[in-house]
Amino acid sequence: MFDIISNEKYCGTYTFNKIPRDKFHRNSHSKKRPNDFIRIEDAIPAIVTKKIFMQAQARRRTNKERPAFKARVDYLLSGKIICGHCNQAMGGHTVTPRKKTYTYYGCLSKERVPGKSCQQKQISKELVEEAVINKIKSEILTPDTFAIIADKLRKNFSTHKDTIDEEISKKQALLIQAERKRKNLYKLVENGIDDNYTFEQIKVTKDTIDTLTAQIANLKKTKRSKILSDEEIQTAFQLFDIKLSSMDDLTAKKLLINLFLDKVVVTDKQIDIKLTTDAISNMLTK
Repeated sequence: MFDIISNEKYCGTYTFNKIPRDKFHRNSHSKKRPNDFIRIEDAIPAIVTKKIFMQAQARRRTNKERPAFKARVDYLLSGKIICGHCNQAMGGHTVTPRKKTYTYYGCLSKERVPGKSCQQKQISKELVEEAVINKIKSEILTPDTFAIIADKLRKNFSTHKDTIDEEISKKQALLIQAERKRKNLYKLVENGIDDNYTFEQIKVTKDTIDTLTAQIANLKKTKRSKILSDEEIQTAFQLFDIKLSSMDDLTAKKLLINLFLDKVVVTDKQIDIKLTTDAISNMLTK
């Protein structure tokens, strides 16, 4: 296919003795043409126009110059890994010396601030990511931790319920005031005060009553949907465990890190991992 695209005879040009020879071999890689090289345009019937042929050559050169495809590397700790020396973010890097690929996290302060030097050395991507995953599995994905999370959820639900009750009380007080105001405005109309201002106030008050009534109804609905029983909490954890087991390894690791990793601080070769259960608690209360 490559030879077809690069052959000038398809646009009507005849070439002869194009490739130089030595005594025994043809040198197809040489760009120098022999002295007896012959090239005659429009010598034979063309299959494609010269314009199309030249476009094909341009595309061929572009493809040849395009860098080879590099497999995507997922740096799972991006945005959560910090340098312990300068408190700056660390970023993922890939190098391929001698055809072997190495992936690591390095302090970004050296790249972002010209002339800045940080003593933090690079750390293996696989080493630090596996350390994080192993800690999550040993400290979070356990019955004891799930029990702590469940208790936290109950407290969150209780606090949330109290907050909603307080908001409902405020809205109901405003609703009583608005209804009282509308009643007084109706009395004014009954007593013969029927000017435009009074009618406009009646309309505004009615809109306020409708809005407050809808808001109270939504708050009550939200309150009912936020209260989970112990059985529902347990079911939520079981479903999470099933979902995690059904994922491929990379997707499962991403989920665990997004849910349970607060940050990881690297100081020389020391890895300090801070975990959190806030994300999954918030997820289950939304």
